[in-house]
Amino acid sequence: MDAGSDVLLSARELVIRAGGLPIVDSVSFTVAQGERLGIVGETGSGKSITCRAVLGALRRKGMTASGELRYRDKDLLALDDRKWRQIRGREIGFIPQSSLNSLNPVMRVGQQLIETVRLFGVAKNDAPERAEELMAAVQMPDPKGVLAKYPHELSGGMRQRVMIALGIAGEPRLLVADEPTTALDVTVQRRLLELLTGLCESTGMALILVTHDLGVVSDVCDSVLVMYAGQAMETGCTESLFGRSRHPYTAALMQARPSMADAADFRLRGLPGRPPAVGAWPPGCRFADRCQFCTDQCTGEPPAIVEVEPGHHVRCVLREEGIDA
Repeated sequence: MDAGSDVLLSARELVIRAGGLPIVDSVSFTVAQGERLGIVGETGSGKSITCRAVLGALRRKGMTASGELRYRDKDLLALDDRKWRQIRGREIGFIPQSSLNSLNPVMRVGQQLIETVRLFGVAKNDAPERAEELMAAVQMPDPKGVLAKYPHELSGGMRQRVMIALGIAGEPRLLVADEPTTALDVTVQRRLLELLTGLCESTGMALILVTHDLGVVSDVCDSVLVMYAGQAMETGCTESLFGRSRHPYTAALMQARPSMADAADFRLRGLPGRPPAVGAWPPGCRFADRCQFCTDQCTGEPPAIVEVEPGHHVRCVLREEGIDA
């Protein structure tokens, strides 16, 4: 989490509250130019809410944020709506989870793309050509034909390509993708992830990818932020974190992945118990009651997140031991 000169986005001790309750608690991370960061964790861990802060979309949900959140030289937590409109889409793009719910069902795809690129300053006469260019950029079969269709006439994978096109329409430096391949089959998922990776490599765009799938993270991302109960449990480069997990929660997530080696007699290994309710955080480590390595030390003073090796941070009293995934 070194704030070097190439850092594009930086969060320091970020706290997000809803109704006075902290739902994201003291999370820190950075995203460098061209870097691909994966944010993983179970439902309710605070992944999407953290991304809402990055997109300046907390106030709409009645939430507030404190700490530090900076994009290049801009303090994102201090921006008003007018200044956010200059950043959102142009500097920080977004791909939502559900393409069917995000696209307007009564407007043709072309109309929606044209309307979007016009917001980014493309002239009216040039907008149809720019829309077609975006369809080509996301490798859409028959771009002109798709632009003439309504969203319900497209497959899930094609609709998600439209969402990617909308997300990159303003040529952002950072793209936030919140579960962009949910509910798609593995073949379509793979193609879309390869598309996102290719776009990042060809344009130098950075990516924040929110997902439940550690396999996706290992294939796509340079670094990982593991969240649980609103806190960062472990952060580091993908190779280091997957090579030697230092937190039992990270190891448990890895153990829950399907394995081809066990295909003949496969049983999904889930995590016992449930995450704590928001605001009902237990004393000490928030993962303690689900952790097989829990000791009395874990239920006392809440553990701090500590750098165990360059760029690798862990919130666990066992951080020096390493956990076999």
